[in-house]
Amino acid sequence: MSGVAAAAPPTQAGDKHSRRRAEILQAALRAFRDQGYHATTLEDIAGVLGLRKMALYHYFPDKEALLYACHLESLAILEQLVPAAGARFTRASEQLAYVIREHVRVMTDTLQGSPLAFEVTALSPGHQREIIAGRDAYEQALRDLGPWRPVGKPVEQRFDNGWVFRLG
Repeated sequence: MSGVAAAAPPTQAGDKHSRRRAEILQAALRAFRDQGYHATTLEDIAGVLGLRKMALYHYFPDKEALLYACHLESLAILEQLVPAAGARFTRASEQLAYVIREHVRVMTDTLQGSPLAFEVTALSPGHQREIIAGRDAYEQALRDLGPWRPVGKPVEQRFDNGWVFRLG
């Protein structure tokens, strides 16, 4: 007999828990966008939802766990873009155009314009490494879309949070 238990069928309680968790993440994204991560309190997030701060602890142990979950969810969405582009289009330029459009849609619609990517330094060192590795894998997948030829001198932008963006 295997040591893995069979998955239980979904329950109403499980569905409710998942919905509430998603609501909390959306409220956290809005609060982080509007007030910044450091200025946002768990009371702020709970208040938007009409909850007490203590109710959030049933879903997340602290504010950093909320930020980490937001990062994980956004990376999970972004990681689907390149395979989806490959399934829809054969030309690399069409795939890249699709990924760019969808990336912008995710940032504006799904993440509500949150500057989440710039809050990675607020994560614990282990979580930072994991999120940066996920981001790097996504960026590598973009580079792997096709044989790109240089069209000029590479441009590099370094940010205070340690992120480096390179074009070219």
